[in-house]
Amino acid sequence: MTNITNRIALTAVIESLSPDYTFDHVTIAKDGTKTVTTYSADDIVEKLTKMIEQLDKKASAPKKPTAKQVSAKADAEEVLEALRSVGKAVTVSELMEACPDLMVKFKSSQKVASLLRSMLDGAVVRTEEKRKAYFKAV
Repeated sequence: MTNITNRIALTAVIESLSPDYTFDHVTIAKDGTKTVTTYSADDIVEKLTKMIEQLDKKASAPKKPTAKQVSAKADAEEVLEALRSVGKAVTVSELMEACPDLMVKFKSSQKVASLLRSMLDGAVVRTEEKRKAYFKAV
């Protein structure tokens, strides 16, 4: 079975309603009295259309980065500056030895390597020699 989105389900219900369809909603109060509210197909279609508009609005809303993403971006900038200060292609271990601040802040080379890999889209170049990865700032 494929995934049916809310939008697809709502659209299917709108298209399948016949114009003469009515829906009776029964509400029972605490004192036992019953209230029957009748909704026409037009009322239902109007409500479902508003729900689709809300889904579209929610889907197109700009997403702001999480606190972790903001922190990772700041960390990546710090690593990039350290890489630029070295000025040549280096391994992660060599980078951490050349910049002791990175060693103090990140404690392990795994986080630094992860940040460097995240910047491979244009800020950093990775080369490999004898199965060792070297990173250089662009």
